[in-house]
Amino acid sequence: MLLMKSNQSVFRALLSISALFIFFLILSVWRITATNESISFGRRQTSVEVTLVSGVNQLGMDGEYEECSKEHSQFTAVTQWSLKFPEVLILADDWSVCAAALQIGKRTNGNIKCHQHTCMHPEYGRPIVPCLLHDAFELATTDYVLFTNSDLAYFNVVPAVTISEEMFEERFALLGRRRDIDFQHECKMKTKDTAMLDQILNAPGKLHDPYGIDYIVLPRNAIPTVIKDMPDFLIGLWKWDNWLVDTCIHKGINLVDVTNVLQAIHLQSTTEDHRGRKGYGHNKDLYSTFYKLGPDKHLLDDPFPVGLGTVDFAPFYINNQEVLRRWCYFDVGKEFQSCRNRPVREDITSR
Repeated sequence: MLLMKSNQSVFRALLSISALFIFFLILSVWRITATNESISFGRRQTSVEVTLVSGVNQLGMDGEYEECSKEHSQFTAVTQWSLKFPEVLILADDWSVCAAALQIGKRTNGNIKCHQHTCMHPEYGRPIVPCLLHDAFELATTDYVLFTNSDLAYFNVVPAVTISEEMFEERFALLGRRRDIDFQHECKMKTKDTAMLDQILNAPGKLHDPYGIDYIVLPRNAIPTVIKDMPDFLIGLWKWDNWLVDTCIHKGINLVDVTNVLQAIHLQSTTEDHRGRKGYGHNKDLYSTFYKLGPDKHLLDDPFPVGLGTVDFAPFYINNQEVLRRWCYFDVGKEFQSCRNRPVREDITSR
């Protein structure tokens, strides 16, 4: 009799364990199914979030700037960022910039954070790019970072990231050609009226040549790898973006041209030639030294520098929500990668 009761207790215990196992199995299947049904591009249960990061040196209080000036274009850009991004990180030259940025955030109900950086170059008075990117890595709270010059506005960033993440998980970087609009003309409209911003930023413009990029989108955790050994390029001048293109390619980070998806709008407030800006020669010499070209090589003054990190050398591009591969080759003699402008469909999952 005692043995029978003991056997019944063991049976009930086994039955309870089996029932519990079946419950958790059903729960796991349900969660997998729910995930696949709720995410159009696959792997995520939550939406992609991107922090926009920019070094800003001029940002007047609302109305306290000369109309159509660089300050005005930066005010317009920061306003648009605050409306479009879940987190905006301003790396400011001084606290007056932070005060103006936080005022914009309050007016737009945006999440603007401001940090006074310590990245200023002692001679040229411009922030150093790898230092700013290190601050972005330390202070951003989202999985992805869009690092940009301070006079651009952006649309469709999340779709570009989502499509690329589906293909490459977190081993990718995004860039593209910007569209230049005549801000000196468009700023005559009321740019402080947030309801009119989209209308202003969708004004007719010109697609910039492939060498002028001014932004890059990176997984936040990839930033230390990307900026390792990066020379002290100055922000707001040429070549820092081209260097990042080449570096991503050589470090095996899948570089994607998102011109067809992500809209980067350059609020062009001046026709000033960048060759006249303080620090222009500094960036040029750093780039020359890195590629062992010598500072007097004409290649660096070519508006279409072959093999020097332009948009067209991204091995991948997006078209109709699909990642496609370009035909690229590595020039052993000149030690750089080049891609032809004849896209070729391939099974990039075999990469």
